[in-house]
Amino acid sequence: MNSNYNEKNGTTAFYFKKEICKECILKYQCTKQKRRTITIGKCHELVMEAKEYNKTQEFRDDMKERAHIEPKHAEMKRFHGMTRAKY
Repeated sequence: MNSNYNEKNGTTAFYFKKEICKECILKYQCTKQKRRTITIGKCHELVMEAKEYNKTQEFRDDMKERAHIEPKHAEMKRFHGMTRAKY
């Protein structure tokens, strides 16, 4: 396995050689290619935190409140020309 950090994008890419993938018992669940590349973005930790938050009761309560607000926003956008803020 090799890794490469891209400073411009802030991502890290991991490259697995085809010999490793060829012998892996999970290859068919992972990829149909001969080798595998996995890229981890600069916001990976935030994404993991968000996934954990999505499992909480607080998230469910927030989504219930959002369900009442979203239709009003859609109506303002579609029927009242409020696609962009005027300021």
